[in-house]
Parts: sequence; C-alpha cells; structure tokens
Amino acid sequence: MKKFYILCSILPLISTGVAAADLSSGTPDYFEPVESSSKNWATRFGVAFDTYYAHNADGVSADGWKIGGNVDFAVAHETAGGLGAQFDILGSLFADNDVGDSDDWTRGLLTSALHLYKSNQSGRYGLFGGGGISEDTGDSDEEQYFWFAGVEGQMTGPDGSIYFAQGGYSSGSDEYEEGLYDAGFVRVGGRKFTSPNTAYLVAVSGAYGKTASSPDDSLVGNIELEAERALGDGSTSVFASYEGTVIDVDSNEDEETSDYHGFMLGMRWRPGASDLMSAYSGPASFDLPSIGRWFSFTANEIEN
Repeated sequence: MKKFYILCSILPLISTGVAAADLSSGTPDYFEPVESSSKNWATRFGVAFDTYYAHNADGVSADGWKIGGNVDFAVAHETAGGLGAQFDILGSLFADNDVGDSDDWTRGLLTSALHLYKSNQSGRYGLFGGGGISEDTGDSDEEQYFWFAGVEGQMTGPDGSIYFAQGGYSSGSDEYEEGLYDAGFVRVGGRKFTSPNTAYLVAVSGAYGKTASSPDDSLVGNIELEAERALGDGSTSVFASYEGTVIDVDSNEDEETSDYHGFMLGMRWRPGASDLMSAYSGPASFDLPSIGRWFSFTANEIEN
C-alpha cells in the first residue's frame, strides 16, 4: 500500500509540470488550428516489442520479466456533421521466461472497443464500450473475460496540445473470481507537441473495485509516459513508452500490493497522415485505459 501512496503523491507533480510547460510555451509558430474533419476515414496500425516486470506478485514464484509483442489497430469515420465512430482492437502475447511451469501469469490479452462521438472545432466527446479476453497459465483452465463502458472527451489547447479524459465502469468473469470486478475507473492526460512531428504523452489513471472471491477492496494506480516521432512523410512514426501499475488488494484480511513496469518500443502507420499533430487532432485518435491488464494482473499475477 505504501508504494501506491508514493505513486499517487508524484502524479500531481508530473501533471502540474506538464501544464506549466504548456502555459509558459505560448502558441508555437508551427501550430495552426486543425479544422474539424468531414466525411473522413482514418486508420491506425501499430506493432511493438512489449515487456513488463512483475514485482511482489504472489502468482509467480519469483519477480521477473515477461517478454512479448503487441498489435494495435483502429479505424474511424466522421460525417460532414461531425458524428463519428471508431473501432479498436488490441492484442498482446507474452512468453514464459522467468517463471515456472506452474506459475499463474498473463499469457495473452485481446481487447476490442467501439467509440461513438461528436466532433467540433475544439475536440471530440462521446461514449465508448467494449470487452476482451485474457488467457493465463497456471491454476485456471478457463478463459477470463472483461468488459467496460464509459464517457470520454478530448480537446485541443491553444498551442496544439491535446488533453483527454475518460471515465466509466468495468467488470469481468474468471474461474476463481479473482479479477477486478465492479470497478469505477478514470483516466486523464495530455499530449504535448514540441513540433508537428514530435509528441510526448503523460497520462494517469486508476480504478476502484473488488474481487468477487473477497469482500474487500481492490485499488489500481497507473501512469503512462510516451515519446513519439514521425518519420518521412509523416504517416509512419516510432515510439517508446513506459507504463507503471500498482495494484493493492485486500484479500481475506491480508493486504497484497504488487507493481508492474511495462516498456514498449514500436512503430505506427497512419495512411494519409501528414504529421503527428494533425493525426492526433483527427479521427482514430482515441485510445483506451489498460483495463484488460488491470483485470488480468489481479486475477493471475496476484493470488487472492
């Protein structure tokens, strides 16, 4: 629990620093307000090397790295009136290095979601929902399912920075009822552009719910950091990201706290995009909280 409090204490400092940087920078010369898209299709496809380190997770016999890969696809369409829809599908698969054959850990995740929204000159706002499946190795021989729904919005600041917020409800189903159930979640963040082709992301999120096998609470804290740079004509970019997660579960009168440190290095393709700033201001620019990982880590890496 102490690690969770430490994480919570540094998040406001990071967010304040990003906001201060935005205010002090003024409106850069390269920024031009992006017009609301009309009759516009957009797609995004990404692949990445994906790894995470699990610390103090009782489901595995020792702390260790899980190494794998990640794919991310999104397609969106907006009408002339600004009504839009975006469909996402994300998948991750991890190898069983650093863990024993009988250990309980996340082998793979598949998530899909639909966003329905309205766009205008200042941004986008709407609803989203979806679900997914988690495959583990260890004590369960059944698939694990999770689902979520919420509201979201994003707006463009005077200097071209993009700010976003998401909130909603998530739950799931697993054989031993150890996942994150009946949880409220929230995610807020921003993407700062130092040039039309260079972007930096800071986002914080959290969830509060329970595990069905325990009457007590489950608490999640999460931070995301990312740097992205477009190459060539602007339709291709490379990125590096870090995601830190702390999960605190009160289970059968025992408090269990574990932390996870994920790193990704990959590429994204956005056909027809001229630069990162216009891509993130247009369709196919929403992304998702890490609900699948939160549910799966709680059900697998943590033994309730």
